[in-house]
Amino acid sequence: MEPIADLASLLVTSGLIAESDAVRIRRDAAATGRVQIQVLREAGLVSDAQVFRVLRDQLGIDVLDVDDEASVDLDALRWLAQDMADAHLVLPVRLDSRAGERVLYLAMVDPLCGYSVQTVERSSGCVVDPLLAEAGALTRAIQRCYGRISTKLLPRPVKAEPKPFGAWAQGGEVMEPETQPAHRLEDEASPTQMVQALVNVLTAKGVIEGEEFARELRRLLREELEE
Repeated sequence: MEPIADLASLLVTSGLIAESDAVRIRRDAAATGRVQIQVLREAGLVSDAQVFRVLRDQLGIDVLDVDDEASVDLDALRWLAQDMADAHLVLPVRLDSRAGERVLYLAMVDPLCGYSVQTVERSSGCVVDPLLAEAGALTRAIQRCYGRISTKLLPRPVKAEPKPFGAWAQGGEVMEPETQPAHRLEDEASPTQMVQALVNVLTAKGVIEGEEFARELRRLLREELEE
């Protein structure tokens, strides 16, 4: 059996789409920078269930039920930003070590997408071990799991050898991604405090005068009382 080139080829071989559809899927994916599964879902040529069954039957890789919350270790989400998970329809579910390398188990709708695998490996510095998940369930799991944490990638110096697709170099040190809550002090400000801060800045820069602001504020209050 010849190696399967990509998801579009598999669907053609399985009789679910025509070759002309496959050409269009590849072209649109290349033109927009998206992965084939995203273009395919938008086109509505086949259902999520059909794609899942074909990949499960033809690839023979492990299937993960991501609707089961116990199947996802939230610590694994530290290794991939949510925007990347959304764009590729993938979800980190577990981190392990194998032969001295970090292995990131990645639930994927399309394990045939080498672009997604390499992108995650470059970003995380881990070797990806793909698992198959159904698209609808994975979409829900991405929103549910990332919704439970607020993360941003930060470099952290570690003593490790650079990976082929990972580990950022900075100042001669190898860096591995780490996450921490993306919290800003201004998120705690009330609307009143935010308005006052804006007025203070504009007044300090000479854009408005304090008395001018007070006159306008009194005018607005009078109008509100008259209504």
